[in-house]
Amino acid sequence: MSLKEKLNFKTLTIIFIFFFSLFFNQYFGNRGIFPIDSLSHFDLGFRVLNGELPFKDYWVVSGPLIDFIQAFIFLILGVNWQTYLLNASILNGIFAVLTYKLFLEFKLDKKFSFFYTICLAILAYPSSGTPFVDHHSTFFSIISIYLLIFAIKTERLVYWFYIPFFLCAAFLCKQVPATYIFISIVFLIFYNFIFNEKNKISNKKIFIVLLISTIIIFTLL
Repeated sequence: MSLKEKLNFKTLTIIFIFFFSLFFNQYFGNRGIFPIDSLSHFDLGFRVLNGELPFKDYWVVSGPLIDFIQAFIFLILGVNWQTYLLNASILNGIFAVLTYKLFLEFKLDKKFSFFYTICLAILAYPSSGTPFVDHHSTFFSIISIYLLIFAIKTERLVYWFYIPFFLCAAFLCKQVPATYIFISIVFLIFYNFIFNEKNKISNKKIFIVLLISTIIIFTLL
């Protein structure tokens, strides 16, 4: 198989994983609801869409980010149950694709990588189906761990840049487990700075990139 064919096959595999994960969650999101949890962000996303703000106009028990994401999806695709589920389904797809990339990064056999990724896509967000703060916070946190692994293994600054964004997103969805993951990642970053002498990219460059992305986050907030 030529390099072009390998790249095309990899691209098709990633596309399949994403849409399988998306549609699998869409299906099970239509298999019943638990009113207290399943409907909360539908209502809150609709309120944000109509100009209300969390903390100012209504009370929230965790973080407001998921409501803003839902309001944006409603704005683009309309207010209905299927677009509500897309909030969870899209994240399920992104999480599955990045997991597949992680397996390949560790040189796991492609067949096993695909199989384990499909298993994860079935078990990840479909356990809830509808958007839920615990799932969003957990998956954003795990994605930030993935990015740290990619950053260390590939030594590309772009991964370092996005770590603070996903940590912030996780925290703004729900503070637990995001805070614990944040502390762990900060510890691992400092460990990498001190003990990893094989870095091709200087610690100074990494620190500057992390600082820039953090400043951008605080400016937006």
